Amino acid sequence: MPFIDTSKLDVLHKRPGWRGRVFHSASNTFVWWDFDKDADIHRHSHEQEEVWHIIADELEITIAGKSKACGPGSIALIPPETEHSAPARDGAFRARPHARSRDRCGSPGARGVLTPARPGATTEN
Repeated sequence: MPFIDTSKLDVLHKRPGWRGRVFHSASNTFVWWDFDKDADIHRHSHEQEEVWHIIADELEITIAGKSKACGPGSIALIPPETEHSAPARDGAFRARPHARSRDRCGSPGARGVLTPARPGATTEN
């Protein structure tokens, strides 16, 4: 399936104020995230690298204790096993796709792997 319309994917409700649409390629997992104002991407880490591409609005991303305000066009490269967080600042923002190497994650459902949720379901990692 070389073309994906993300607006037609099921919505993942990971935490309050987070909405994601998940899809997989042969080697990566991608998520298109929408976050509400005051949604908090709590400090956490995971075993795989993560790449964030900010496409609208602004947020402050903290990676390994170093913070930077990021707006449209910004990319954050988060190494494996590195603590990171990003509270939404002035309003809602849209981020990425968020890419995770699938070979680092294991099979869908393993620790750190995002899998599509049924509409209205809550999934925690």
